Amino acid sequence: MVFLCEFNQITTSLPNTCPPPATTFPTTPCPICPTCPTFKAPCPENWIYWPERQKCYNYKTENANFAQALSGCQQENASLISIHDLQENLFVSSLTVDPKYDTWIIEVIWIGLNDPSKNGNWQWVDGSPVDYTIWQPNNPGNGSCVILASGSRYESLNNGIANKWQTADCGTEIWYICEKNALV
Repeated sequence: MVFLCEFNQITTSLPNTCPPPATTFPTTPCPICPTCPTFKAPCPENWIYWPERQKCYNYKTENANFAQALSGCQQENASLISIHDLQENLFVSSLTVDPKYDTWIIEVIWIGLNDPSKNGNWQWVDGSPVDYTIWQPNNPGNGSCVILASGSRYESLNNGIANKWQTADCGTEIWYICEKNALV
């Protein structure tokens, strides 16, 4: 929809604005928008939108093993997170920090990387390519599922190596983060 307004003998086309911006001074009033478009949030309530990737993220604060975490995400038409570069890894890690107190609210979380055949063939549960990894030293280890260790305990225990991945037993019960495409 475009509004046409007259400005001292000049006709100007305004963008899809409803109502027209208050900074315009038409000599005749601009038409009133008959039905203003409804704003639709790009993510469901309680999900965090990251415009860089047009994704929505939601961390779950209930303990779950890997299979339960995967199922929990799927019930919300989402998947366990897949991480494809350092920027995304740091963004996901930032979701585990309470900005009010600058402390970690989640120290380890499931990510969607696993090796179901236990043969070193790592794969994301959403089927995307494994084009980035950031393993902690001596990893991947014996586990066939992967956690992101982001908390202060891991910062001190691993000589400052936080926000990196390590393998874990898939039966371990920890929190997790789901991701889905944004509605844009």
